[in-house]
Amino acid sequence: MASQCFRYKDKELKVPTVSIDGDLFVMLEDVQHKFGRHILGFTLDGEPLSFMRDLKLFWLEPKRIRAHVDQIIDCDECENDVDDDIRTDIRRIIDTTQKTLDNTTLLIAKADAILRQAYELAEFTMPRLFIILPDDQSRFNPANLFNQSYRLFFLCECDKEHHLAFHEGYEINRPCEFLIRYGPYIRNMLKVVSTGSLMGTVFVQQLNNIAPQISVPNILMDNNFWHKFQAQIHVIDNALGDVMKDDAPNSIGAFGKQYLEGVDLREVKNFLKKVDDRQTWGNLYRSTNSDGAVRWLCIHHYESLYSDKKLNQHKREFRKLGGHVQFDVATIEANELKNIDEMVNILGKGLFVLELTLKECKIRESTFDNLLSILERNVYIQTFQLKNVTVSKSVGRPKSHSNIIAKLEKLLTHATQLTITYEVHIFDQTRIDMNAFENSLKNTKARLILHIYTQPALYLNRESDKMKCNCQPLLETFLKASEATTPIILSVNNPKASQFSLITNLQLRLKT
Repeated sequence: MASQCFRYKDKELKVPTVSIDGDLFVMLEDVQHKFGRHILGFTLDGEPLSFMRDLKLFWLEPKRIRAHVDQIIDCDECENDVDDDIRTDIRRIIDTTQKTLDNTTLLIAKADAILRQAYELAEFTMPRLFIILPDDQSRFNPANLFNQSYRLFFLCECDKEHHLAFHEGYEINRPCEFLIRYGPYIRNMLKVVSTGSLMGTVFVQQLNNIAPQISVPNILMDNNFWHKFQAQIHVIDNALGDVMKDDAPNSIGAFGKQYLEGVDLREVKNFLKKVDDRQTWGNLYRSTNSDGAVRWLCIHHYESLYSDKKLNQHKREFRKLGGHVQFDVATIEANELKNIDEMVNILGKGLFVLELTLKECKIRESTFDNLLSILERNVYIQTFQLKNVTVSKSVGRPKSHSNIIAKLEKLLTHATQLTITYEVHIFDQTRIDMNAFENSLKNTKARLILHIYTQPALYLNRESDKMKCNCQPLLETFLKASEATTPIILSVNNPKASQFSLITNLQLRLKT
């Protein structure tokens, strides 16, 4: 059999030829089998050889060239490795296919969420978690279970903090019929509550501290109610267990499940007295999760659910402007006036923090007044610290300390939950504001704490036990103000200072 000699770089190999209609040809695949799939063309004496074509000028398949058995044909490789290109194409196809599958899965999940939401909005038109307790514990007789009076309490369905709704509960009409119909479900819920999964008085007390604007009924604030709570649960559970045996007739045999739904759920309202026209259902609000599930939440968890996304957005904007936010503490430090203006606006829009600090920065008086107005309305911020802050108008001298303290005093009359720390650095030669400080310190509130720092001019002489100072006017002012009710901290940076003195109400803190 005739063969054709091919050369690639320094390598020469013979490839068998194929006879077609009396002519000899060499197949491209046979050459690639010898040298590799990167071989895509051929030259003879520097001239390219064309692959054979049909009458319509399409390449014949499989690709072939005419043989020149008496000469050596050079092989040409492609610029890029064909195998790599093929692998890249395959990866691209796989990635595209995976993205398509992921998008399809996401679309199916969204469709399921929409269908679930539509179903649950139609089915769960009122809260589905509730318990009942005796309306009058002192008169409750378990032996006469069906002739007692009861009160129904809905539960907030927050994932991590199930608790009684902020409502005094509903009196139940026809308790006998109600217990026969919903007894097994009620007993199931009582078992869940008795395991400790229900948040009680601790949650209510915490809520009263962090969100005092939320109205909590007196019955839930009564410690006696919570002291009797577990006992009442066990009494009801045991009484239901005694009268509802496994062989007893049961109109709600399926109520061992977690939730009521449909007709059974909607008919609960027919047993309740004094249901308001707006049907607020224990001051609970209906909400939906991203997966379409419906939940009934108290106002605290309802607002938290929809504010988390907004809060994270506010934090990102605050940090982008140069502010610092860690947990519930925000700090504005040595920033540009424009950025400070915008950060204050973010605080007004709802950035939730418990502590706010202004540190080593200059702030416009209009912005400072806006900030104080925000603090006056904000019931969450507990601590406001100003550390060496300068307040001034766009043009003009900085505002005096007495002017700033007067504004802070006014703020404290409205923001009763707030404690303010005002830190000032005064140099030896500085004598301005002495009288103003004296007046402010005498009249300020106990929740306004002043930290006054001096330069190393003050020290204690251990030998004579006498205090010496070349900023006498400053000390005299503080000593005159010692009858004030405000905690005043005077810190002195001096290597000789090593003692702590307490002069009436004036704290003299000596820092080494």
